[in-house]
Amino acid sequence: MSNDSERKKANPTHWYNGQYLLQWERSTDPANPGFKLTKAAEEAQTAKWEMLIANRKPREKIPPRLFGSRGRNPPLLLYGWTFNLDYFLEYAKRHRLTLEVSEEARKWLGCATKTFNFGDATEEHYRDEQLLQEMCHAARFVSVGHLRRSTGFVFEIGRPLSLEWDRILYVWTNYDIEEKYFGYGFSRKGRFEAAKKIVDEAMNECLPDGKKSELLWWWSFDNDVNVLTSID
Repeated sequence: MSNDSERKKANPTHWYNGQYLLQWERSTDPANPGFKLTKAAEEAQTAKWEMLIANRKPREKIPPRLFGSRGRNPPLLLYGWTFNLDYFLEYAKRHRLTLEVSEEARKWLGCATKTFNFGDATEEHYRDEQLLQEMCHAARFVSVGHLRRSTGFVFEIGRPLSLEWDRILYVWTNYDIEEKYFGYGFSRKGRFEAAKKIVDEAMNECLPDGKKSELLWWWSFDNDVNVLTSID
């Protein structure tokens, strides 16, 4: 066993409920030769993720100690609305948002003009996995621009500490809230509430029954935390 492997095995953060999280075995799948995590390691990693996430749930408000000011250096929190990667494709399709496309993209999309209307997306587009992925990225680009023009929010995209949601559309963090809230004029009476209402509706109109995206403080996935590291 190498020194690196020995160090990892000796590190208590690489274990959960008595299971080593980096336990590997040789793959028996001819299409994926080499090594893979054992089933026990995969299950333990999932269990530890669930524990970490359960201990860092999103919240409507955060205490002063979690704001990054006056010498404090708390974990990064993102204030925004969560979504999954395919969400904005449905949003762009519903609102018939458009995107200027190149000659090559026109052929790929079967587009008759230099402007592709997402309302014209077909089942054939959806069956092409690579094209679908590109369309999701493009739809997010035009949709977020559409929401920015409607609200005045300067959005950014992050990844929340969540197994349910892929990304978060956030307006500020616990480090720059004061700068952005006042700097972009949201302190003016009614402005923040009006903008929030627009995004609340936009981020929920294409969700299935039972799911809801709310404006909350989420722990960022980009903190120094992963399946191997405790955040307690």
